[in-house]
Amino acid sequence: MIKLKPLIQELLVKTLNDNPTYFVAWRDKVFLFGSSQDVDSLVGLYDHLSEHPAFNQDDLNMNMIEEDPYTLISYAADMPADVVSGIYDGKNRSISIMGVEKASPVTSVILKKIVKALKLKHVYRTGDSDDSIKHPAKKFKGKLPSIGYHGTNTENMEDILKNGLAAGAGSSNFPNVVYHENEIFFAANFEESKYYAENSTMDRTGRGGYKKKIGVNPVILEINIPDPALVVPDFDADATSQKSQYYQHDKNQPYSSLTSMGASMEAGKFGYKGKILPQQIRWIYFKRTDTSWVKFRPSTVRTGLNSYGSEWYMMIGVE
Repeated sequence: MIKLKPLIQELLVKTLNDNPTYFVAWRDKVFLFGSSQDVDSLVGLYDHLSEHPAFNQDDLNMNMIEEDPYTLISYAADMPADVVSGIYDGKNRSISIMGVEKASPVTSVILKKIVKALKLKHVYRTGDSDDSIKHPAKKFKGKLPSIGYHGTNTENMEDILKNGLAAGAGSSNFPNVVYHENEIFFAANFEESKYYAENSTMDRTGRGGYKKKIGVNPVILEINIPDPALVVPDFDADATSQKSQYYQHDKNQPYSSLTSMGASMEAGKFGYKGKILPQQIRWIYFKRTDTSWVKFRPSTVRTGLNSYGSEWYMMIGVE
């Protein structure tokens, strides 16, 4: 079993403004500052961030920050997952996270530290539809999930209901990019799995780009994770780690100061070196034509398909 080491024991809060509206956190510090910040007071934050392995002075310098302090927040948002930045609301004790693949609910160790250091009540993150989703701060546990979400589609449903999920058993959601014989991939929360469910419905065999398969619709499986010892880093998260531990990535790209598992914890995405049996599927979510999601127990889906075939999907508003 992979043992997780704390990324940071405690965060030191550095308040640079009497009325801060922004925050940047990396390593052992979280900086709070405002939109009308004196640029000289930001030198310490800039120097701290410049020690990050992915930092590039050609992309961000003090002259840019002097013109607009927001440039610093925007740059930090595009850095790897070990740098977390966004909007700070001291009155309501909340933050809004900027950037993607960061600060995942339940699993993010860094965000757990930020929540504690700033005594936050709520955290806002951008969801699948670019809407801001409000999460209670107590939701951030900084632990491996016991429940996961796997994106697939209606084309695979009958086989999944019969045999469960097994690595290498079906086609890859990214056939021209990556294929794994040993891992099933899952997200730690529902929102992060939507992309993979949607992606699994795309036809990549034709010319002129991808297009949606006719009659194939997104499905998300809520699953129990049987054995935490079989959880491994996600493929993409591993690529951003300081050392590629599992998938032998090319390391010519900017990387974070995180381990492979640390990067997965922040992204909330993982691999599983095992099989998910049909009885370990808790709920099955279907995307309706009105874009809402509806969920059923596997037994209900099995009965519906056995009784009505693919017409059952139309009966529940899927197609």
